[in-house]
Amino acid sequence: MPLRSLYVSLLLLSALSSTAFAAEWQQPTPEELKMTAEPSAPNADAIYLYREDLTDNKLHMEAVYVRMKILRDEGKKYADVELTGASRVFQITDIQGRTIHSDGTIIPFTGKPYEKLIVKTKTLQYKAKVFSLPEVETGSILEYRYKLRFDDNRLLSPEWDVQHSLFVRKTHFHYIPTDHQVISSIDKGSATSSIAYSQLLPKGSKVVETRGEFDLVVENVPALPREEYEPPMQAFAYRVRFYYTSKRSAQEFWNSYGKSWSHDIDRFASPSPAINDAAKELTSGATTQDEKLAKLYDAVMKLDNTRYSREHSNDENRAEGVKHIKSAADVLALKRGSPDDLAMLFLALARAAGFHAEAMAVVNRDSDFFEQNYLDGNQFDDLIILVTVDDKERAFDPGERYATYGTLHWKHTLAGGLRQQDGHTALASSPSLGYKDTVVQRIAELTLAPDGAITGSVTIICTGQRSMRWRQKALEGDDVALKKDFDDQLQTDLPPGLIVQTDHFLGLSDENSNLMVRMKVTGSLGTATGKRIFLPLSIFSAGTRDPFTSSHREEPIDLQYPFLEKDQVTLHLPPGFQVESVPSDARVDLPQNAVYLSHAAADGQTITFTRSYVLANMLYGAAEYNKLKGFFDDVSNKDRAQAVLRVATTTNSGQ
Repeated sequence: MPLRSLYVSLLLLSALSSTAFAAEWQQPTPEELKMTAEPSAPNADAIYLYREDLTDNKLHMEAVYVRMKILRDEGKKYADVELTGASRVFQITDIQGRTIHSDGTIIPFTGKPYEKLIVKTKTLQYKAKVFSLPEVETGSILEYRYKLRFDDNRLLSPEWDVQHSLFVRKTHFHYIPTDHQVISSIDKGSATSSIAYSQLLPKGSKVVETRGEFDLVVENVPALPREEYEPPMQAFAYRVRFYYTSKRSAQEFWNSYGKSWSHDIDRFASPSPAINDAAKELTSGATTQDEKLAKLYDAVMKLDNTRYSREHSNDENRAEGVKHIKSAADVLALKRGSPDDLAMLFLALARAAGFHAEAMAVVNRDSDFFEQNYLDGNQFDDLIILVTVDDKERAFDPGERYATYGTLHWKHTLAGGLRQQDGHTALASSPSLGYKDTVVQRIAELTLAPDGAITGSVTIICTGQRSMRWRQKALEGDDVALKKDFDDQLQTDLPPGLIVQTDHFLGLSDENSNLMVRMKVTGSLGTATGKRIFLPLSIFSAGTRDPFTSSHREEPIDLQYPFLEKDQVTLHLPPGFQVESVPSDARVDLPQNAVYLSHAAADGQTITFTRSYVLANMLYGAAEYNKLKGFFDDVSNKDRAQAVLRVATTTNSGQ
């Protein structure tokens, strides 16, 4: 469960209370033992019978208790439990579990949890406490409980996740705040004992406060919907978020927080001789504002971004003469920094060069949305920088490795946040991208042999989001793994029989150039029927699965970012093969949102095919689903159109 933490100042003395929570296992009812399905979730592989969660800030711990029912064989996977949240300040302890068969037989968990590495890159490692409940079968009830203990100088402001990926029959939350006064990191050092919360709950449910403690009981919670290309559904899930605050309204909080936040930004990015000299030197020779700013941006992007390398210890910083990175000048001297450090260095250099530049903190759109009534500045994830160039404000993403000049990572676009604005701060939304910001050009040069074999090459040129993705992916592993990942992604879109293999990348470590990928193509293409051969020409999309297959949609659609795809396929035919027909020109429109164009032509023993596909808008409401699905269905049909060849002489097509 995601948790927000606060440092505590113990200003008042009080006795700690002890709380009994899930001290005993619940005994299953006959109905629970015999049940084979849940009427409220008829297609569920498993459901939660009961979930219980206590956060006790007096005892500095959170206790969780879970009961599940396995309804189908596919639900057995839930016997493997991964608990996340352990760190230097949070420890997972007291793990217990058991399996109850449908005849009432109880098999306790007697093993020991182990740490599992779930993600490993060059820069990050994520581990989980993992254990497997014993002898699980269809019809079993699974139970487990554990505690999350945290340091005595730290409090938890819990997030109650009411809605999950599985149906929940009943869930109970209890929160015991501290009765000490706290120094809130959210309120920038304000002393407070006031508890507040934001909530999104089913109709009829509410948080109940009794003598300063909080309870919530909710029954029959539907599972989170799972639909293709959905936005981060936890942002829409039923939940309650607690926080400590001294402010009485959202406006008062964001005005106060924004003032303090902006002061910290300006202090870090404050002018200094080192920054001024660097800005002057870096912009030397530039004749336009755009050239000046591009030079500053390029210099920052060449520095070590520690999100993608590693954080340096305090001892390492001291050895280099820096006790603590507290200014843009320190980042410049060390030639490295966190994403926020680099963003603020770019801010400082831009200002030193005479630009009007401001910072904006945003919530990453790939994981959540900004919630104005949740009075917590910790919900912001990253910094972007807004600079006025030639009287036009442009957005920059210097903290995002390989983000090209003048563009943002898509997760930072149309994202809610807090920005500096003419000496004040304001809640705002970050700008969007245009389809020309991400272009993918795919060029295939193929030769068909008399026996039906295909040989040739593919060149793929990427800009924007596509190039950034693969460049960042290259930082996670070696060249062999990157080539395989690229092959695997493209292979799923190709027609059966074609095989691609990446030969090499060009421009992989330079965001100022296009990313180019050279690939080899072998295999076979098409289907032979008598003396005719049917060949798909839209080879880069012929195998693509239709992204929208359901007839109904309940949730919004998020296609992440706009883009332009341009394909060109040239197919050389052997002697004895004649082109009988090629697909007609095609156009499919989704007015003001997307357009698809294709053209095929034959000239002697050569067929050429071109395809252009523009997606200009990436966010759609559920009410727009039918039109969007219709567009994609039409595009899929056009991409499956085939050329027809006639074998003029006797050949062994091998197809």
